[in-house]
Amino acid sequence: MWSCKFRIYPAKEQEAFLAKQFGGVRFIYNYLLSRSNEVYEKEKKTIHINDLKKEIPQLKSAKKWLKEINSQSLQ
Repeated sequence: MWSCKFRIYPAKEQEAFLAKQFGGVRFIYNYLLSRSNEVYEKEKKTIHINDLKKEIPQLKSAKKWLKEINSQSLQ
């Protein structure tokens, strides 16, 4: 079995773009995980991923900086 490793050397603009994308994705993941844990602790029920994804547009309205992130990345 073999594998390949690739390195990228992005320009400064690309670094900023990627940092925003990764930061937005990390924020959404952590928020939805926290939300899921909170509901489980209170109601002992799990929330389906599709129900969690429905909260993303509300988050984008509340956090204006999330509008700069690609919607595909956030989903």
